[in-house]
Amino acid sequence: MGNNIFDPLIKIYNNDSCICCHGKPNGVGLFQPKDSIEWGGYQNKQRFIRYCFCEECLKTDGFPEFVEYLLSQKFKSGELTQ
Repeated sequence: MGNNIFDPLIKIYNNDSCICCHGKPNGVGLFQPKDSIEWGGYQNKQRFIRYCFCEECLKTDGFPEFVEYLLSQKFKSGELTQ
């Protein structure tokens, strides 16, 4: 890894799990909401929400939409915070 500011975000850590099936992940995604404020961010600032996924779930039809749904539910429940 280089000196990219996203390096710590895209690394898979030991306690990470797939957002869909909670299995062992082999990839990391960054969700960027269209409206940061609706997702607890600040005006004129970009917000990225990190999540992990496994190869099997990534192949599922509608995966991006399902991830956005799961993240929105976690945010609404307070599981995701600023």
